[in-house]
Amino acid sequence: MSRKSQHLSDSRYSIRTSGIYSIVNKLNGKMYIGSSVIIEKRQKEHWLALRKNLHANRYLQFSVNKYGIDNFEFKVLESEVVDHNLIIREQYWIDTLKTVVPNGYNLKPLAASNLGMKHTEKANEKNRQAHLNIPLSDETKAKMSAVRKGRKQSPEWIAARTKGMIESFKIKKLLSNVIIIKNAVLPD
Repeated sequence: MSRKSQHLSDSRYSIRTSGIYSIVNKLNGKMYIGSSVIIEKRQKEHWLALRKNLHANRYLQFSVNKYGIDNFEFKVLESEVVDHNLIIREQYWIDTLKTVVPNGYNLKPLAASNLGMKHTEKANEKNRQAHLNIPLSDETKAKMSAVRKGRKQSPEWIAARTKGMIESFKIKKLLSNVIIIKNAVLPD
């Protein structure tokens, strides 16, 4: 199941706390800042990917491989953040804690959702090939099927998700008009 189809509809989590979190290397203090509408779910996704050596953030993955996962800690920086403020608050923490590579593990200087991001054909094919060789047992398939059956999204849940997506698209549109000039000198 893709992350998009699971987004906001996962009934396995009784606590649906949204907020800003960090993954901290306890040995050198470097950190990754992220945001999520269900922090507990996102934490599990990070740890699973890191343990399987499949994390999308190669710098974080390399560091976990080097220092060991036991030397990393997941910390909630802010909880119960309203969905449409998640990106704004994530940006605040990235800027405040200076977590962009090489000072930390964030790859991008600007916080933005990857929702709607289009991958290249080469990247899609690489991802498809990587997932072809992962066999699922009949038991796993049955469990996955059972989790999906009867799942309904309440009108409130759908409205909240829609509102968050609209805000995210507004932020992306604003950011697409921003021009960053290196070494620019602004007049006094």
